[in-house]
Amino acid sequence: MKVVSNTGPIIGLAKIAGSFLLKSMFEEVLIPPLVHRELFGKVGSESEEIERALNDFIHIADLIPLEPATERATADLDEGEKQAISAYELIKPERIRKDEYQDYKHNIAFRGIFSA
Repeated sequence: MKVVSNTGPIIGLAKIAGSFLLKSMFEEVLIPPLVHRELFGKVGSESEEIERALNDFIHIADLIPLEPATERATADLDEGEKQAISAYELIKPERIRKDEYQDYKHNIAFRGIFSA
């Protein structure tokens, strides 16, 4: 199963050396280009774990333009989060991982999105 992630879950797992959990749960973890830039520029104790994951099972997703209704529903989200939804729309993975789920009340309109 494929999954789309934004920055928070990957950094959180890397901080506790838990990136292997994503690899064991999903065949592929896709991230938007903006998330890749955020992760690639990360410095700190978790940076080596993030780099290993980026070289192993985390890959950059293609993006498509969001539909106008989706664009309106995601107006309050930052660009990385919008890109994650775009990647989701393109590949239709079974789940989308995201942090700060309290801020995503709009997402109930998107079928197949899973907040964890």
